[in-house]
Amino acid sequence: MKRIYIAGCFLCLAFYLQAQTEEGKLQRELTVEKEYNPSLRDANKINELPDIKTPEAPKTSVDYSNYTLDCLIPPYFQPFKAKTYYSGFATSKKRGYLDINIGTLFNKNADAGYQILRSEKDRLSVFGSHRSSNSKVHSLQDDAEARMKISDNALGVDFWHRFKKAALSADAQYVYSGFNDYGFGLLTDSTPNDRVNQRFQTHLGLQSVNNEGLHYQTNLSYTLFTQEY
Repeated sequence: MKRIYIAGCFLCLAFYLQAQTEEGKLQRELTVEKEYNPSLRDANKINELPDIKTPEAPKTSVDYSNYTLDCLIPPYFQPFKAKTYYSGFATSKKRGYLDINIGTLFNKNADAGYQILRSEKDRLSVFGSHRSSNSKVHSLQDDAEARMKISDNALGVDFWHRFKKAALSADAQYVYSGFNDYGFGLLTDSTPNDRVNQRFQTHLGLQSVNNEGLHYQTNLSYTLFTQEY
């Protein structure tokens, strides 16, 4: 009977100790929760962009060869389709022309020409040109004022006639050129500086016009040149 009483006392003591332990834990948790003091912090906006890492390409070594190889390209032909067939040359219906120009230093340029005959068998035309200037200019050596004289004139005639199997062409031209050496500083008063050059030339030719048989072409030219100073 005594042994059972002792065991019962031990069980009551153990239960009382366990209850005291649970109550002590609850008090400690409430105490920590009462002492908790939360703090507030203002949020600041960050005005900086994140850093971007620049990729770095690895350097590769390049080796050049000291020889070449032949590259064979296969032959290829691309035909072009004609939209329209060209039937002839577009020629002007006007027989003559005239062009006149005048510059600031009294430079004069003139060109004129007229076609007297124009047919399938005969063509005859005359033409002429004029280039002149007579003004005072400054020399490049001593900045002295000098007179510039230039006069170039040309007259010519051109004739063409077609026979049955050949074509005859003939032309003649006369050129007159006068000038002075205004820019040459080594001239003295005794040295003449006015020069005149004249040239006369003529040409005569004969050639075949048929595509069959013998083809030939012959030309004869004559030139006369004179100079005065």
